[in-house]
Amino acid sequence: MNLWRVPVEEETGQVLGAPEPVTTPATYSGYPSFARDGRRLVYAESSYQANLQEVRFDPVKRQVTGEPRWITRGARVATHQHISPDGRWLAFSSLGDRQEDLFIIGRDGAELRQLTNDPAKDRTPRWSPDGERIIFFTDRTGRYELWQVRPDGSELKQLTSTTGPEIQMSNWSPDGRTILCSLQQPGAPFLMNPALPWTQQTRSRCRRRASLKD
Repeated sequence: MNLWRVPVEEETGQVLGAPEPVTTPATYSGYPSFARDGRRLVYAESSYQANLQEVRFDPVKRQVTGEPRWITRGARVATHQHISPDGRWLAFSSLGDRQEDLFIIGRDGAELRQLTNDPAKDRTPRWSPDGERIIFFTDRTGRYELWQVRPDGSELKQLTSTTGPEIQMSNWSPDGRTILCSLQQPGAPFLMNPALPWTQQTRSRCRRRASLKD
């Protein structure tokens, strides 16, 4: 969360110009209060960091074995990670950072690659089963839609153009021929074919199963 300011007419409250950001050295700035002379501002700030670790796990004993090993380090926020089908790469987003972008990194912590670099909120990457594409949801059109990108950052492409509830976290079918799209507001998710343009989609709604009680 960032602070913004806008000029107003003191007596009427009429806005006199466009909003502009007040840059602070924190990812979260809130509860502002001005000095009486209007020249100084006090605010509360919160700095948030999140990094990825790898740890060995015994599936038979259901126990963690060994010590965790860092994959990412530093001040960048690394969240919503997803491992590639070949097990060599992790895709992650920087949800909660000043700029929410997509990244991939090797499981050994090497070869960090930034896939997007823009003011849009790019969230929750998911690898396709063949490892050739990564889907994510983003507000780069003014509302959250589903997009895809190649692991090298090329071929950024919009997949959905919805109305009503906006897209949120979505996922691939095991064969990569279908994507399950979830919505941000209550309602049934739907299935789409990523090989067809949006205008040719015949979306099928997923019905929720009612639970039966004795």
